[in-house]
Amino acid sequence: MKKILIIVLFLFILSGCNITELDMVKPNIIYLNIGDTYNLNSNDYKSSNEEIMIVEEKKATAIGVGYVTLKNEFRTFEFIIKSEVKDITVNAFNNLKLGEEKEIEVSIIPSVLSQEYIITTNDPSILEINDNTIKGISTGLATVNVISKLDESVSKSFVVLVTDTYTSDEDDFLQEIKNELIKLDTTTNYFQGIIEPAISSTVIVNNYINNEADSYGTGFIYKRNLIGDNLYEYHIITNRHVVIDADLLTVESPVYNEEIELELLAYDSKVDVAVLKFTSEFYFPTVKFGNSDDVKTGEFVMAIGNPNNYLNSTNLGIVSFPTRYLSDDTDGDNISDWDSNYIQHDASINQGNSGGPLLNLKGEVIGVNTLKISSITVEDMGFAIPINIVIDLLEFLEAGITPDRPVLGISVIDIKSINESRSYYDTYVPEVDVSKVTSNITYGFYVTEVTAGGLGHAAGMQKDDILLEFNNVLMRYSYILRAEIGKFVIGSGEVVEIKVHRNGEDITLQVTY
Repeated sequence: MKKILIIVLFLFILSGCNITELDMVKPNIIYLNIGDTYNLNSNDYKSSNEEIMIVEEKKATAIGVGYVTLKNEFRTFEFIIKSEVKDITVNAFNNLKLGEEKEIEVSIIPSVLSQEYIITTNDPSILEINDNTIKGISTGLATVNVISKLDESVSKSFVVLVTDTYTSDEDDFLQEIKNELIKLDTTTNYFQGIIEPAISSTVIVNNYINNEADSYGTGFIYKRNLIGDNLYEYHIITNRHVVIDADLLTVESPVYNEEIELELLAYDSKVDVAVLKFTSEFYFPTVKFGNSDDVKTGEFVMAIGNPNNYLNSTNLGIVSFPTRYLSDDTDGDNISDWDSNYIQHDASINQGNSGGPLLNLKGEVIGVNTLKISSITVEDMGFAIPINIVIDLLEFLEAGITPDRPVLGISVIDIKSINESRSYYDTYVPEVDVSKVTSNITYGFYVTEVTAGGLGHAAGMQKDDILLEFNNVLMRYSYILRAEIGKFVIGSGEVVEIKVHRNGEDITLQVTY
């Protein structure tokens, strides 16, 4: 009786945690870049925002950024328009004589986007920059950064060595660069150059309820648009729990002594992230995103935030584990209904750090700090949402859309449970054909039911399949399955591979979100 109860409970938990029937009657969102066109069958479609999309000669043209719909009497199209810079090309050079000037040429790709860019250097005492001209004013090694104004996450960098005279020998030139790098590496202010740009982009987010300050957290500016004469629009990332239930949200920066009202665009119902925006005449830099998929155990990281109102506190630590799965109760019923992976690190975070950036040693944001575990027996266990997960949500949240999370539409039983009690399942659980679970199968999930209309059914999954991999991740635990399913959003068009064992062989299926 006890074993039967355990099986029923396990199926019930999975049923309530994303592996249930899916309502697939949802419109598909079409993603375009500025300048792209979309062919229509008539001219009677009306745009919900003609500053974002116009209709002419049976063709819709994307002219702005954001969410827009086209409707006529019979049909509705939904679009998200992005201004995505693909690349920057620079005719870079690596050597200057003292006092020499060189000009660089820059192109933003695609060419239909704004060709405005910023050229900076990490050491103005070595290089002087005037428009597109770079001059060597003292000997040494410096980095030149060329950054798109439209999207500051897209940039090109190159190093320039300033010497008294040119060296014609390539080996001598490389050795001089190595010598300069050794000098840089042994200076005492190594981390200062990494931290300072991110600090200027990190802000305080205040939560007011009933006209009284209730709580605060941290956020960081990741996008800036010039919308008027000396007027900028900024976008901020923070945690959902920082902004929830607020009557009023404001942003403060230690750089400028002013409190500015924020607009909450949207927050995700599962991942603890929210996107806000504000306008200001003040200029704020934006952070750069790194690649959280590349994070490794032992890598140095830095957390910036405002713990206990100690503004712009920065703490150094290492990555303890790059993919730590944790369960969460997102609907307040005291039952875990969501699993996601986090970057576990030991850079100290406390109340007020929530929503702040976790940086790598390139100064790039690789995570959003969200929680810590602390007790008498536990110290310095902090967790950050990987930035790649956040990036996938931004286009929805910026458009004011709460992403729809998919469910696979299958019922499963853990293979390990079957292997441990084969005779029991053979006798008492008719949904399981134990003969299909051969001795070489040690992990995965046995599929007992596939719901019509679900993603699993659409992918071609069948009863008695053994689910081995989802999104190229081995299915060893139920929380991993739930987390991998929840990484994707309905309507994104992303295609994920599913590996199943069926009738003695492994086959690969595909599911489209």
